[in-house]
Amino acid sequence: WSAVLRRWLPRQLDGMETAMLLADKSRLDDAVQQAFRTAGVSHLLAVSGLHLALLCGLFSFGRRWKFYKPLIILRGAVALFYVLLTGVPVSVLRAGLVFAVALAGDFLLLPFDLLTATGFAAILMGLQNAYAPCDIGFQLSFCAVLGVQAAAALTSAERAAEDKPAAVRLLCRLAEPVQSAALASLATLPVLVAHGMAASLAGLVCNVLVVWMLQPALQMGILLLAVSAVPFL
Repeated sequence: WSAVLRRWLPRQLDGMETAMLLADKSRLDDAVQQAFRTAGVSHLLAVSGLHLALLCGLFSFGRRWKFYKPLIILRGAVALFYVLLTGVPVSVLRAGLVFAVALAGDFLLLPFDLLTATGFAAILMGLQNAYAPCDIGFQLSFCAVLGVQAAAALTSAERAAEDKPAAVRLLCRLAEPVQSAALASLATLPVLVAHGMAASLAGLVCNVLVVWMLQPALQMGILLLAVSAVPFL
């Protein structure tokens, strides 16, 4: 699949697409990786829970349909396939376990709590490998989830205030991606400092500007793989 993507994409873009979609960095130029690090968006090139959520979100429709439960099983199969495809990195495994708990709750019509599911995923990973919490990927992944969870709680509180003027509600909606990026960066800052790294304001701005591009990049990559399987296309 990596070879197929590289065959049809421009030379300066194929390495980025295979890294983002398939976790294959073998054709990614060092200059590109350094540029992403400098901009503070290198996490886009490392397949993570964000990638898994965006891909599985393609099958999140049909909640009121009669065959919604088979769709849940399909989403679980897609998630499992993608976790295995990317080599089971810590960030994707964490997201896969959380997603499995969410799907189980959805299937049984039970409520889902992200914080509880994240803690459950951490325990399972710790049982499988007692040294997993020492991995920087583990630490960054779970801290980022806490930041995103805080942003989601803040967003819910903002949306609950129905008496706000329309202009204020619009401003709050526009601020949501900024809140998520800022709180995720703040939550991961202690880990970065502990490992001799740092976060920057420029990185926060870059995240807000480019993270939304990841979803169309992943979806178009999947579409390219699907279309290339048909000879006349």
